[in-house]
Amino acid sequence: MKERMASMVGESGTTMEFLGRQIDDGNLNIDLALVIADHPNTHSVTRAEILRIPVKVIARSNYPDKNSYGESLNRLFDRYRITVVSLNGTLNIIPNNIIDRFGGRIFNQHPGPKKETEKTWGILPYAIMLEFSRLVGRNEGTDVIIHRVTPKIDEGPTVAIAHVPILEDDTPEKLQERGKEVERNLQLEFWERFTKSEVIEIPDHQYMRPGEEHLLRTARQKARKDYPNG
Repeated sequence: MKERMASMVGESGTTMEFLGRQIDDGNLNIDLALVIADHPNTHSVTRAEILRIPVKVIARSNYPDKNSYGESLNRLFDRYRITVVSLNGTLNIIPNNIIDRFGGRIFNQHPGPKKETEKTWGILPYAIMLEFSRLVGRNEGTDVIIHRVTPKIDEGPTVAIAHVPILEDDTPEKLQERGKEVERNLQLEFWERFTKSEVIEIPDHQYMRPGEEHLLRTARQKARKDYPNG
């Protein structure tokens, strides 16, 4: 029996669309059974509708607490018989009653190494790693990853990782665009392994060395100043 995936998306939905098209083309043996969007009238909703995937808008702001938000999600997951959840851009913190239900079968995509870019999103991880490499005078590139979701944000075990080189003339925007392509390919590779029960937990690459903590703080501060909206 095929796994039934729910994709929780942000405003763009490009990764969800990529997965949906791979499924339609027969490259991925999984059902993308539900898309959950944070807001109406976004590209994500339009992309899901074009692919004829059921899409529901569940705004976290409409619920008094995380638990009630999770209960609403659980009712949808029951209705659509969801067996696995992929976080593809949502900025909402996943409630514990969802994490407990799926028991390690919720996966988040993150566009940066966890240690250096935890609790950031969008272009911020790219801006952090670009500035950090400049400050330390060492260009080791950056990563995009997929990790299991646990109650602590961006601390779940990594299950897939891909390297993104930093080029000499890179800006955060250029690096992000290349990173997105790498990220989509990583998604396909990971979900292919998932359907074959070949998921393994792997160690993260650590870019920050002892004594460089202050440089990472500086890089994170600059990134947030330059991109206050992520």
